[in-house]
Amino acid sequence: MMTDESNKPEGCIWKQSFAFYFVETNLIALFCEHESEKKNMSKKARLKAELLAEQQEKKIQKNRLRKATIGTIVGVLVLSFTAGVLAQLNMLPSTTVSFFSPAPVPLPSPTPTPPALSKEYIYAGSRMLAVEDAGATQQSATDLAIFRKSNGQWWVMNGVSSNVTSATWGTDGDKVAPADYDGDGKTDFCIYRPSNQTWYILNSSDSSVTYVNYGAETDLPVPADYDGDGKADVAVFRESSSSTWYVYQSSNSQTAQYSFGTTSDKAVPADYDGDGRADVAIWRDSTATFWIQQSTNSQTISVAFGSSGDVPVVGDYDGDGRFDVATFRTSDTTWRILNSSTNTQTTTQYGISTDQLVQGDYDADGKTDIAVYRDGSAPDGQSYWYILKSTTNTTRTEAFGMHGDYPVPAPYRR
Repeated sequence: MMTDESNKPEGCIWKQSFAFYFVETNLIALFCEHESEKKNMSKKARLKAELLAEQQEKKIQKNRLRKATIGTIVGVLVLSFTAGVLAQLNMLPSTTVSFFSPAPVPLPSPTPTPPALSKEYIYAGSRMLAVEDAGATQQSATDLAIFRKSNGQWWVMNGVSSNVTSATWGTDGDKVAPADYDGDGKTDFCIYRPSNQTWYILNSSDSSVTYVNYGAETDLPVPADYDGDGKADVAVFRESSSSTWYVYQSSNSQTAQYSFGTTSDKAVPADYDGDGRADVAIWRDSTATFWIQQSTNSQTISVAFGSSGDVPVVGDYDGDGRFDVATFRTSDTTWRILNSSTNTQTTTQYGISTDQLVQGDYDADGKTDIAVYRDGSAPDGQSYWYILKSTTNTTRTEAFGMHGDYPVPAPYRR
């Protein structure tokens, strides 16, 4: 039986509409609540993801810091271990060394010849000891130094700081032969022992000892840098009617031999031609003449200068990189210098007739200074150095040494 909806009372229609409204309203509310929960869940998920990312970044930074810390600790441990090993090896040089005379050892292996050096000349008295590269180190002041034959002691006063150091190296009867044999720019203590024809060299670079059996008992040691490799060569001058030079070249461990000079000639090797190599040269008193065999072209030149009885005092007095021939005359205590830069002569009266002549570059200006050493009175009087500085033309006076000491000025740099 069908029901006629139009016959329903109005209240039923309202109730039905209200029911639909109520259901629709609840559905909308539920939908809004669901959407809100979804938004809240998305926000929580995002916050959780951000928190996890932040925690991960902190973890990465922590790992990096830990690795950096470990690297630093390892570096410190390595440095400490290295320093400890070096200390155990005792690699620092000693300022005082006891002398001993073991049997000669084999000569060191030859080293290749480096490029030509120039313009810093290292010498003791009239002997050029080595030539340094002028760009490698600053000009070196000649140090005051003496050798005490009675006990084999060397005493050195630093030319810059005036600090005094000493070393025991040699004994009475030895001939001193200081020079820069290892090429480190410092003069090495060295003696030549005629009794066994052995050179004993205390290398300043590492305090090692080099022994070289070279020469004869009556030979005169004349070390200098003859091959221009920056190291002094062991060399001897054998005086005879036909005097001979024997040079053991440090660059190739070969001997170079020169017949140059005669009886009574005085050896005065130095770099007269400015090529960075010491030239074989002699002073012949009988004719008051310097004879020089130039290393640049092997040509021999002679320079008549001074008078018989003069003492040769060669040096680079004008600072042009070439040694000048020069003499000291005891009769009038005058220094006579033939300047290679101008070929003119200068004369300076300085010292007394009994002074020992110790010219050198004491003020480190690249020019040889006139200087004398005055031995103290016997038995143990104080000795004095008088140095005419080329920079100021004033005299520097130093009390250094005792009676009987032998002056050995050179740039030891101790």
